[in-house]
Amino acid sequence: MTLSEFVRLFPLRANNIAWFFGAGTSVSSGLPSANDLVWEFKRRIYCSEESYQLSLFNNLSDPALRNQIQMYFDSKGNYPSNNSIEEYSFYFEIAFPSPIDRSNYLMKQLQGMQNSYGHKVIGTLLKNNLINLIFTTNFDKAFENAAIEELKTMDKFFVATTDNSHTALQKYHSNLRPFITKLHGDYFSENLKNTSQELKEQDEKLREILYHSCLSN
Repeated sequence: MTLSEFVRLFPLRANNIAWFFGAGTSVSSGLPSANDLVWEFKRRIYCSEESYQLSLFNNLSDPALRNQIQMYFDSKGNYPSNNSIEEYSFYFEIAFPSPIDRSNYLMKQLQGMQNSYGHKVIGTLLKNNLINLIFTTNFDKAFENAAIEELKTMDKFFVATTDNSHTALQKYHSNLRPFITKLHGDYFSENLKNTSQELKEQDEKLREILYHSCLSN
């Protein structure tokens, strides 16, 4: 579909479209990417295990420092290879073994984030009933903030997370819209999903919401 076709057809089909957003929407708000976080985890682990001051490795854009850190982990033999898809969850869990610590770390990373232009557009579309259903794997509250900014209240939309999935399924079938589904929870969630073990199984109720939305949209 061309851009001009999308512009013509979107107003007619808006209520039947479910939107799925990944990490790129958070990066556009100035938050660190998964790759940035991987290197931060590596830096923390390396410095603590080798008794270096963190400040000595602040400049992670320096290839020499990255190479020094990576060589350390490569020497262990049973760690994920550089740029492996397993790195994020593997190093996150080593750096912060406790789910509570991982949640608190994410909360600190996300404090003070500003919605991007794209998030503001999403908020406007929500206000005008041109977006009714959002799915995201992100932990931040960008979409909630965008909705509140335009709708001025939380009473006009529902946010489903891993903590309220049973209620969320009922709200979804009651046709409460706009509806924002955070498939992996958010940084306040008790059941936050960000390690390989946690991600082996998706929350059944949130998965059912996604499944039904694909059938009906």
